[in-house]
Parts: sequence; C-alpha cells; structure tokens
Amino acid sequence: MAAAPFDDELFRDAFEGALDPLLLVDADGQCLAANDPAEALFDAIDGLEGRLMGSFLSEAAFDASWETLLDTGRASGHWDVRLDEERRTCEFAAIAGLTPGVHLLALREAASDESSSDLLQYAEALAGVFETSPYGVLVFDGETVVAQNRHAGRVFDLDEEALTEAYADWELLDTDGNTMPADARPDRVAAETGSSVFDSTYGIAHDGHTQWLSVDALPVSEEGEVTRVITVFEDVTDSRERDRLSAMQNDRLEEYSATVSHDLRSPMSVAIGWIDIAIADDSTDDLDKAK
Repeated sequence: MAAAPFDDELFRDAFEGALDPLLLVDADGQCLAANDPAEALFDAIDGLEGRLMGSFLSEAAFDASWETLLDTGRASGHWDVRLDEERRTCEFAAIAGLTPGVHLLALREAASDESSSDLLQYAEALAGVFETSPYGVLVFDGETVVAQNRHAGRVFDLDEEALTEAYADWELLDTDGNTMPADARPDRVAAETGSSVFDSTYGIAHDGHTQWLSVDALPVSEEGEVTRVITVFEDVTDSRERDRLSAMQNDRLEEYSATVSHDLRSPMSVAIGWIDIAIADDSTDDLDKAK
C-alpha cells in the first residue's frame, strides 16, 4: 500500500486497517494513497497512487461529484466504476479538506447493505480521529503555518491565527542549543528533498523558555511538486529535562566514586605494605602497624 501523506499513528492505523476501500486524493481527484481493500476493488496491480479517479468513471459523473465535494465539503452517491471490460456500481462518500488539499474518499460495492450515508459517517469518524490525535500536527505551505490540529494549539497554548503569526518569529535551536539554520528545519528539508524526515528533535525559544519537539515531516506533492509539508510532533521538553538531570546525577556519582576511591587507596596501600613485610619476616610484629 502507498504510504499516507502524513504519519499520524491513530489515523494511519484506522486507514490501513479499514475493511472498506479508502483513498486519499488531491483536488484534481488524483490518488495520493490507497488502502489494500481499495487496491483490490480497482484491481490495481501496479498501484493506485498517482492515478486519477476520473479515469475509472464517466467524465460527467466524476465532475459533478467532485464539484459538489469542493463546494460543500461533502459528497456521496453512486458511481459506475469501469474496470477494463467490467463495470461495478459503487457507493461513495467523500470528505473534503482532511488536510489542505487532501480529501478522504470511501467506497463500497453497491451489493453491500450499508448505505452511502453510513460511509459518510465513517469518513467523518476518520477525520475526527485525525483532529483528536494526541500528537500535534502543523501544516506548512512554504514558510507559513496554514493549519493545525487541536493538540497543536494545546501544546503551544495558541489558537491557529496566533500560532501562524508567532511561528515565523520563533528562534529554532538544534540539540546543542545553537540557532538552527532555516534550511535545516524538518519541514524545509522535506519540502526541498521531497522525502520524509523522521525523529528530528529541535527546540523552539519563545516566551522566555525553550520547548523541545520530536518531529516527523512529510511532504505532500501535486503533479510531482511539493505543495505543502505536514509535520507531526510530540512535546519532549519534560523527558529531555529528565535526561539532562539524570546525566548530571551520573556525572556527580562518577566524581564522588573517583574521590572516594582515591581517598581509600593511600591508607590501603600502606596497610598492605606492612602485611607484606610481616609475611616476608615471618613475624607478627608489623601487623599492629597494618591495623
């Protein structure tokens, strides 16, 4: 299966584990990702990624449905899907703007007892999983934060408008505490290379303190060009501070151990010397000195 264009764990598990065919598509109806049931429905041996949904449907049916989706944010109904010489009637439900420019499409063969309204509710539930994820999500369009999920606002204690304005002015730090060059930011790297960046850690200096994040950055492409980058992050400030204090404690213990070892070494060496003399002389006269 093609990888989903973001790495939110809850959403990915729901997307990949769904029994119904699910696709993520861009504004033109081009498939960005498909789960296994979707690949099976379309008999897409070479994969669905990069293919236009309109190529499986009549142009009029697709255009009408997609216009409704982009205008209202929701669409549902029936499609006659062309598969070589075979046609299958499918119910579909679509949710627009799961993230900017990325839409969720759910399908089911019409023989199923489930209705398209059920599919629409299911798609809405998946969108809810994304929104209520325990991980923060920021969507970048070039330099600008254009969207965030609820948890991102909680992490920074800022609403979407305030975060969009503030992020551009914050100083970003690398793991050594040095100012991070702008082109080293995970979202910039993902946008420049077109490849995902995983487990990148950086600090954000704002409001008199530094907040540390562990970040995955995933590019979303349209027609081969990266148009936005989705970053999924976790606040690791507390765990980083615990690691710092633990390292300090270990350094102090090592220093104490070295001091104690040195203080004990000298008198022990003297005592051992007197014992060696007593053994060599076959006498106990020097044992009191050792004691």
